[in-house]
Amino acid sequence: MNNYKKILWSINKKENENFDLILSQKDISRHNRIYKSKNIMPESAMNVTAAFILDKHHLIRFLIKELDLLLKKNGEFKIIFTTRKKEKHSIAIRSKMQIMHEFSVATGGRYILVSQEENKYSSILSYKKNITTIKENDSINNWSFGIITNGTNNDSVQSLVNSIINQNIPNFEINISGPNPFNGEPPSNVNIVEDINILPDQRGPISIKKNILIQSSKFENICLLHDRYLLPENWYFNMKNYGNYFDFLEIPNKTNLLNRSPDNQIFQNNISDIYLRKNPFLPYKKYSSDQFLQGGSITGKKSLMIKNLFLDHLHWGEFEDVHFSKKNHLDGSFIYIDTENYFITNSNRFLDSKINDSFFSNLIFIFKNLIHWLWGLALHRYNVYKNNIS
Repeated sequence: MNNYKKILWSINKKENENFDLILSQKDISRHNRIYKSKNIMPESAMNVTAAFILDKHHLIRFLIKELDLLLKKNGEFKIIFTTRKKEKHSIAIRSKMQIMHEFSVATGGRYILVSQEENKYSSILSYKKNITTIKENDSINNWSFGIITNGTNNDSVQSLVNSIINQNIPNFEINISGPNPFNGEPPSNVNIVEDINILPDQRGPISIKKNILIQSSKFENICLLHDRYLLPENWYFNMKNYGNYFDFLEIPNKTNLLNRSPDNQIFQNNISDIYLRKNPFLPYKKYSSDQFLQGGSITGKKSLMIKNLFLDHLHWGEFEDVHFSKKNHLDGSFIYIDTENYFITNSNRFLDSKINDSFFSNLIFIFKNLIHWLWGLALHRYNVYKNNIS
């Protein structure tokens, strides 16, 4: 492991004898975890500095979290940014208030501001790290799996359970919210937790089930899965290669034929807004603050999920995953992605999805949505004109 005590992340990579390691814009990638690419022990640096790179880069939260992971407790996190004569927000560059907001939500209240300096062209904020980033007893070897089922896919649940057991994870548990899918006692490490019956309500209580699984999990690493999923045989091996440092982790979804199934998706605006949508499927190299975690497979940390649980009164088919993701984003979480790993979905809802983000596919997607827009508007106008109320 390299021993870097003072690290600078700036716009350009210029020599500076005051720093042991200098990073530039070329080092920014949602896939490129700095602690791994530079072989740095997490929480080992005494000082990290972000110089003008937080002014406008769209991955500001990623940058802050990467440097936070490198900084040890009681270390100094320094932010150098462009001074604005008037505090105008979101005009060409971020304002001081925007940078301070993002730093506070991204670091979860683990820092105190110890000094601030404002010069004619540049300003400096200096923070002290009071609480460690890495939680005690959090380990890549400890996993809680939560399976959501309604009792109609028992064979699929059994296959999913076997695919988890076959990973040979040192410490794991499997909690199932739903009827017992086994004939008799479940296997070791498998628990049948509380099931939910909300009859005569016809909606599926998906959020309540997920919240029960989160609250009953004993490990920090949680993987929530619907009963249409399987783990490939090298899933845990790939997880160890990725590492244990993430808030939420987007793991690609693939079909039985290993084609891409919906993941890395975005939902713009508020859930109930009407607008002309663009292609919601991002290529894996792209990131958007509008991204949401596909509800069928959610991987993340219990300490974050428990603060922002699913909304109990959102049911299956009511965008519980979008609401959950947007809420956690507002609270400072970041969705990382590991393209070297995947889940397998056996649902025919998504098989052979043709997902890409080329110019022409976006154009076709917008054209199709324009047709749907006009058709929906025409139907609405017809119903209003006919006063079509039975």
